[in-house]
Amino acid sequence: MPRSRPIPDMPTAKVSPSLPQTPMESALAELLLDLVQGDFRQRWEVARQLPQYGEAAIAALVTLLQDDDLDWELRWFGARILGDFQAPQVIPTLMHLLDQTPEPDVLGAVAAALGKFGEAGVAALTHCLARPEQRSQGVQVLAQMGHPAAIEPLLTVVDDADAGVRVAAITALAQFRDDRLLPVLFKALQDDAAIVRQEAVASLGRHQGIPQATVVAAIAPRLQDPVLAVSQAAAIALGRVETAAAMVVGVAAPTELDRPQGAIAHLAQTLRAAHTPEPLKITAAQALGWIETEPAFSALVAAWGAVGTRVQLQMITILGGLTSLSLRPRSQGILQTWLTELLELSAGMEQKQAIALALGHLQAQSARPLLARLAADPDEQVRLHGEAALRLLAT
Repeated sequence: MPRSRPIPDMPTAKVSPSLPQTPMESALAELLLDLVQGDFRQRWEVARQLPQYGEAAIAALVTLLQDDDLDWELRWFGARILGDFQAPQVIPTLMHLLDQTPEPDVLGAVAAALGKFGEAGVAALTHCLARPEQRSQGVQVLAQMGHPAAIEPLLTVVDDADAGVRVAAITALAQFRDDRLLPVLFKALQDDAAIVRQEAVASLGRHQGIPQATVVAAIAPRLQDPVLAVSQAAAIALGRVETAAAMVVGVAAPTELDRPQGAIAHLAQTLRAAHTPEPLKITAAQALGWIETEPAFSALVAAWGAVGTRVQLQMITILGGLTSLSLRPRSQGILQTWLTELLELSAGMEQKQAIALALGHLQAQSARPLLARLAADPDEQVRLHGEAALRLLAT
């Protein structure tokens, strides 16, 4: 919904070129005047009342909305109102609004209005796909309509020369459950454009009804994608797929790490590999943390010695924020083990500070002796974090 904002003065000649001859015409003219010149609240009230005027209101709105100088908020209201009439003669006007502006709110209103016409609305938009200058907007509106009839026209543009159109088509198609779509998504994983590969990965990660092993096998190779955004999207998608599976069955299979096709195994390998870019390691650690199962927890903890400071700090944050009641005690123990090692080595100032706060938030009462040592540390920042953690335990 667009935000209310000052509305510029609009000409009224097009609303009522002559004096109305009946009370109904007079009332309709007043409403249209409020629609053109009113503020957001007045326009909302007009939108509520206009449908009761039937064909007369349609004709007046169709005439009004042909004006290319209308502000985008008025077009948004016009699309919403026309969609409530369910009259076929409003479709051309909705298509004209589509041509007038790329404003996302207006496109959304047009999509919602055309969606009420079902296949007739899809058919109108299909003509846009044949015109390069309208293709991108047409795909976006088809995507927002969410009507199954949109699948066929969307399939015609999945190989479009414009990567933006391909992305929009893939995003739209991913919301449907149709056997024709999987080959399209799998093919998009190999697209020359990184934004297409990224969207294909994300779409597969969100898609329902595909066997988990199939999705993991398709997405995992993109962890090695040369474009960081794509490889990070792959890590996020694998975390989402495994999390969804864990929610269905309660916990992941104990042998998950032993299965080469398992999402956790791929994320663990990415996290530990020396050649993995640090930002991707952080994303892989976050993905393992979201899963919150025993195998994911073990994979995360096992990578501690193979990662640098920034990744270790992220791992501490993850362990300190776990919500699983079964994993929180283990998390406390692991954090204390890491802190003990750091104290013995007199190293890792940032890690010690982060662990102190994590233990405090976890209410790890058994960590009091270690936190007391931090509170006596020669470094002021470490000392302050130790004292803060002890205060947390006291509360």
